Amino acid sequence: MKSMISAVKDMFRHYFNWHGRLSRAGYWWGWLGITLISFILNLLVNFVEDDLSILVGIWSLVTFFPLLFAAMRRYHDSGKPGWLAVIFNGLGTVFAALGIIGMFIGAATGLYYMFSQEGGSLTLAIISFSGVFLIISLVLSILNLVFLLLSGTPGENAYGMPKPFNPDED
Repeated sequence: MKSMISAVKDMFRHYFNWHGRLSRAGYWWGWLGITLISFILNLLVNFVEDDLSILVGIWSLVTFFPLLFAAMRRYHDSGKPGWLAVIFNGLGTVFAALGIIGMFIGAATGLYYMFSQEGGSLTLAIISFSGVFLIISLVLSILNLVFLLLSGTPGENAYGMPKPFNPDED
């Protein structure tokens, strides 16, 4: 528990910092802590009080930059440029959104053609493109995960000296 708390504090301490390096343990302990808090907030909203849903939105906004910049520092630890984290996360989100929107449009056009007794080739095309967008989003997510799981380069790299995770440094 001490590791998780220390890692979350470290993420918030470096709120807008994309410089330097972040160890695998530091990133994943922090990610786990933020995810657990998100899970608990969602449980509170779903089972206790629906009016607390604004807390989930605020928490998502508050944790967006620490998680993004921590991912950039994590990429740096393995010698990769941090902007790849922005591209993988940003494009992955855009392609996922396009895929989901396309699926809804495809379902709507499918219903229209089903009741109008006309051909449904447009529906098939929309759903096919949506599927391609979702597959691209999945590939980008897998690439992001692979880069986040890479071990750090030993010694100094272009982004500085390694920063081993030490929960006792608080």
